[in-house]
Amino acid sequence: MEGSDIKSLIDLGYWPTVVPTKNGKRWRLSIYKKVKNTWNIDQKKLFNNPFKAYEWAIEYLSEIYYAAEK
Repeated sequence: MEGSDIKSLIDLGYWPTVVPTKNGKRWRLSIYKKVKNTWNIDQKKLFNNPFKAYEWAIEYLSEIYYAAEK
């Protein structure tokens, strides 16, 4: 991710994380949304690999980004 991407996400109030589950067989995506001064989970999903998780996050966050641009 580029610095400008990070700034855009923070300015929108969103942040994605992808971590392995305890058994290491799946990956948990959480998308956090900043509400006032607290980061709350907005979305969470399980994936078989981290690449699919990030692909889904990019699509989800792109929709939010372009909706905010209007």
